[in-house]
Amino acid sequence: VNWSQERFEYIQSELKAYLQSVFSKKIAKNFSFIPVSGLSGENLIDRSEDSLSWYNGMTLLEAIDNLKNPKRIHNKPFRMCISDIYKTVGTSNVFLAGKIESGIIARENKLVLIPNKEVVVVKQLYNNEELVNWGVAGDNISLSVTGTDIANISIGSYLCDPEFPIRMVKKFKAKIAVFDIEFPILKGQRCILQYQNVEEPVIIKRLISKLSGKTGKVTLARPKCLTSKSYALVEIRSKRPLCLEKYSDYKQLGRFTLRSKGTTVASGIVEEL
Repeated sequence: VNWSQERFEYIQSELKAYLQSVFSKKIAKNFSFIPVSGLSGENLIDRSEDSLSWYNGMTLLEAIDNLKNPKRIHNKPFRMCISDIYKTVGTSNVFLAGKIESGIIARENKLVLIPNKEVVVVKQLYNNEELVNWGVAGDNISLSVTGTDIANISIGSYLCDPEFPIRMVKKFKAKIAVFDIEFPILKGQRCILQYQNVEEPVIIKRLISKLSGKTGKVTLARPKCLTSKSYALVEIRSKRPLCLEKYSDYKQLGRFTLRSKGTTVASGIVEEL
């Protein structure tokens, strides 16, 4: 659109309104809107005085440089959701890949696989294909382990500290933010719950209360339905156990989305297990 300032401000206002409906205003105000072109390189590294004379903000590179590093949870029990499983030729060891969400791991440490509760021993660790002696929260690593068979593991399983394994539950309470949806969410509605590398069928068993998007306080007990851009406390149930943590304990492991009929209808955080 020829770098139109009017068009940029329109898109920015529309996105701001949407983001504030999904996130809290405190979070939404931290988003930056930057006009860029991946094709011509405009405003990626250097600011263009010709086409963007009206823009006084940061370039994309400057915005990335100003991002705050996420806090690594290295002082809590080990948690890693498995995103890939493979074997190499000439070895019986199983390789498990994923991101360490919390804790520290080193060679010869023992871990437990959840949900099948098999104890494995870490023989090798790789970070960016480089052999290392240890890994910490935030690292994407591959582990070579013994004590299990590749047929017993599935993507979405967890490696945990044997003394403090992740909880397995069939029901939990969650706070959800409903997106702009065509049909209201009802008690007993079936959805697909997505979290980490897992998709699991669930039922919204109870609509406990509607909540204020600003204060989080209860505005209506036992609502009959949840409409677009509303917030609520609900009870969710599944047939199979889910590996979950409370959002207050592990933010990365307590977030999820709900999908229905191929559309994402809500996002949520685990409030009570």
